Amino acid sequence: GIQPLGGVSASQKKCVSHHVFGLSDRLPCGPGQAASVYIARHYKETLDKMFYTFGHSHVILVEDDMIFAPDFLLYFEQLAFLLDTDPTLWCISSWNDNGFEPLVDDSERLYRTQYFPCLVWLLKKWLWN
Repeated sequence: GIQPLGGVSASQKKCVSHHVFGLSDRLPCGPGQAASVYIARHYKETLDKMFYTFGHSHVILVEDDMIFAPDFLLYFEQLAFLLDTDPTLWCISSWNDNGFEPLVDDSERLYRTQYFPCLVWLLKKWLWN
């Protein structure tokens, strides 16, 4: 089964993710290219692997320092159909910068936004194609 990576160093997490997904240890950048080029290439390689090699229809992308709520996967499972029914919707995110208890009056409300909340998000394969 899948084991949590809590208490594991960053280098060990990197080693695990590269072993599990078979990702390149380092994607080369040309001289003078920003770190964002490396990050973009890493995203591309990861998403290509998940969608085309492993054949997944949806992928949840998560920053490595996030702490999950108990209903994390259930949230995405229940909302994934929105990506099937609304072609103008590009992703579903579980992150809200203003989602703290004193600022939220309805914990079950969903918001549609033009802002891309890139910390935790669900992407469907058709958009990646």
